[in-house]
Amino acid sequence: MWDVHPVAWTQTAIDNGQRVRVTSHQDIESLFNKGLLVNAAPDGPINHDPKINRLRAAGVVVNCPPIFVATA
Repeated sequence: MWDVHPVAWTQTAIDNGQRVRVTSHQDIESLFNKGLLVNAAPDGPINHDPKINRLRAAGVVVNCPPIFVATA
């Protein structure tokens, strides 16, 4: 189960070509703390993670179980 914390690129990040592929929680922390990402749920519940304490949750939970795919 995951709580969802949606983010959006700032117009500055878009205009300056600073959008990059995001592949980890650490990417989100870095980009959010640099001001390149903003809350896409500004009225959502507060996140108490000290690294991204201004990021807000969407107020929904997603069932996202791990999946294993064996190679043939």
